[in-house]
Amino acid sequence: MRHVIRTYASTLCLALAGQFGLGFAVAAQRGEVTGFLREAMTLCIQNDRDPNVLVQELDARGYSYTPERMDEETVIHWFAAPQPDLGTVMITYENFSLHCAIGTDMIGVTEAIPLAGTILEEAFPGLFVAGSHENGPVITPGNAAGDSCTGYAAFLPQSATEVTIGMRGQDPVCVENGTAQVMIWF
Repeated sequence: MRHVIRTYASTLCLALAGQFGLGFAVAAQRGEVTGFLREAMTLCIQNDRDPNVLVQELDARGYSYTPERMDEETVIHWFAAPQPDLGTVMITYENFSLHCAIGTDMIGVTEAIPLAGTILEEAFPGLFVAGSHENGPVITPGNAAGDSCTGYAAFLPQSATEVTIGMRGQDPVCVENGTAQVMIWF
């Protein structure tokens, strides 16, 4: 009788873990994505004037590095997150201007827009405001598929900075497809 009870109890625990564990796994993934975005966005903004320091910081945190030479002068620096499923960080530096693109397949544009705002407010209180420097129309998923979504703007001590959000890919437009890319322009 004891054996039957133990078997039943462990089967019940496994069934409950299977039923409820998925919710915990999804919550853990969301937390990991948030942590990845927070770290990458903060490092890009804090190191906007020295891409070499940014490269060193990402390397020190376990991001794997792959350079992609576009031409004689242009190198795209790709970094896969320590947990590669979380996403990538792409860095370009041209004409003394840094650009970071942080992409993930784990959340979509609709979720990334407010998350980016929360991360910016926590990391840089009061510096970023919703919108753009040009005060153009607000672009949200579905109302202007040709552009990135309106994000957040700041005048930092040495540069005007804009953070825009789009779907992940070469042309990150404001369309919900279950992926997101946060672009930081200096």
